[in-house]
Amino acid sequence: MSKPGLAGLAIGLIFMSSFTGQCYGQLQVGFYEGKCSGKNVEAIVGGVIAGWIKKDPTIVAALLRMQFHDCFVNVRVLGRFTAVYWNCL
Repeated sequence: MSKPGLAGLAIGLIFMSSFTGQCYGQLQVGFYEGKCSGKNVEAIVGGVIAGWIKKDPTIVAALLRMQFHDCFVNVRVLGRFTAVYWNCL
C-alpha cells in the first residue's frame, strides 16, 4: 500500500474510533444464582476450569485474554502526540 493510502487509512481509522461508545459493566459473584434450573453454574464452571489448569497451566493466560476481549482502545491525536488509553468492561 502506498504511503498516501496508508495515511488515509490511518486517518480513517482514527476518525472511526471517535464514534465508538463507552460501556461500563461490573462483574458480580452470584450472577447466575437461581438461574439454569437451580444449578450452581459458577461451581460447575470453576471445577472445569480448575481441571484444565491442572492439565495445562498455560491456559490461564488464554483465559485472561478471553475475559477481556471486549476491551476497546481509544486513540486521540493531539497535534504531534498520540495518547492511547484503554477502557475495559
